[in-house]
Amino acid sequence: MTRLALLTIAVPLVAACAAAAPAPAANGAVPATETAAPEIPLRVRWSVVSDAGGRLVVDAVVLRRAQLRFPVSIRVQIPAGLTLMSGPAKFEVPVDGQTGESVTRLEFSYQGAPPSGDLELVGDAVDPGVGIHATDSYRFGRKVDVKRPEPTGPNVKIGDKDLGPSVPIGK
Repeated sequence: MTRLALLTIAVPLVAACAAAAPAPAANGAVPATETAAPEIPLRVRWSVVSDAGGRLVVDAVVLRRAQLRFPVSIRVQIPAGLTLMSGPAKFEVPVDGQTGESVTRLEFSYQGAPPSGDLELVGDAVDPGVGIHATDSYRFGRKVDVKRPEPTGPNVKIGDKDLGPSVPIGK
C-alpha cells in the first residue's frame, strides 16, 4: 500500500518535471526560456598568485564562454610605479572554436608602497557586426568607492507591489 502511494505521487511528479524542461535541439543546445538572461560570452579577470615585498605575480585569465570565430586581443594597462618584469603586456587568444579558460602569467615589481593606480586587464574581440569588451582591475588591496545614485523619482509600482522610489536617468 505504501509503495503504491509513493508510485502514485512519484510518477506524475517525474512526468511533470520532464515536461517542464525544454527539449534539446538537434545540435544539443537547450533553447532559452523567455526569462533567461544571456550569458556573457567573454570575461577577463586577474588571479593573484602573490603580492609581497614589492613583487606582484598574477595570472591574466581569459574565459571564453562562447565559441568565438574571431580572436580576443588582450592588453595590460600598467599604472605608474609598477614595472613589468616578465610576461606580455599585449597578447592574443587565437581563434580555435573552443570555450574555456586560457591563463597567462605576468610578474611585476614596485618600490616601497604599492602603486596608487590600478592594474587593468582589458579584453576586446571584434568582428563585423559584433564586438565584445571586458575589463578587470587589480587595486592592490584598495576598496572600491561606489557612489550609488539617490532614488528621488516616483515610486515604481508593478501590480499591487510598490517597489519604492525610482532613480532618474540622465539627471
